[in-house]
Amino acid sequence: EVEWSFKTDTAWTNVQALEFDYPASINKLWYYFGSQCNRADGKWDYWDPNPGTGTHGWHPTSVPCGGFAANTWHTVIWYGTRTSTQFTYNAIEIDGQQYAVNITVPATSTTWGDDFIVQFQADGDSAGTGYNLHADEINAWVW
Repeated sequence: EVEWSFKTDTAWTNVQALEFDYPASINKLWYYFGSQCNRADGKWDYWDPNPGTGTHGWHPTSVPCGGFAANTWHTVIWYGTRTSTQFTYNAIEIDGQQYAVNITVPATSTTWGDDFIVQFQADGDSAGTGYNLHADEINAWVW
């Protein structure tokens, strides 16, 4: 479970996507939980890290993403699980509204050592409009 609390100082039309990732490498396998609120398709997308399978890249979920109001604090919480060979995007909670996702992806091999990362990426629009992103709290719980 990973939680981000953040705000931007711009209209959603100036944002291409906001990305929320929490990848883990365990026993030479890469469980790359990656997601983005994508303005282009208006959905939450998930990342499939498997190269050469025809499924590698971003894929839309059924969860809508209409963006985030400027100068307002927002909270995104992802719930995910893993087995020894795959990982599942179980659910996402956006500003208190939870949505089931239930998408399972095979883990891919990696040369990384055991690691857990929480990251956040703000993507600008094609015009390069600048904006600020402020994060207040980022929390992760692993068990």
